[in-house]
Amino acid sequence: MLFLATFTVGIGGGVVIGALTPWIALMRGIVPPLAQPITPFIMAANATLVIVFGLLARFNPWAGVIAAAVCKYGVFVLALKFILVLPPKLAQAFQIPQLLTALAGGVIAVIVYQALPEQYKRPS
Repeated sequence: MLFLATFTVGIGGGVVIGALTPWIALMRGIVPPLAQPITPFIMAANATLVIVFGLLARFNPWAGVIAAAVCKYGVFVLALKFILVLPPKLAQAFQIPQLLTALAGGVIAVIVYQALPEQYKRPS
């Protein structure tokens, strides 16, 4: 959804969506207590994904998906290595699975966006 949001409403809108959803989940009690410390990093990782994708997608959406997914993964890896201390199983959930889901989501989003009628596409 972050990729599609960036495609359709731009970087600013995508960043807002990517930051608000984890924060709302935290405020509503949806985030388990052990995962609560990673919430700000989820917000930062989502913002990173949106910004990198938004900047690159206008030139090559596929390169944008790859770079954005890798950068999002990098935010988590750096946070887990230098800032956060989480149980190993929880820490693993925010590493390779995040990279793979971002890549898969990006591929789906590019395909869906290309299939959208022009009226739903953001002007370049």
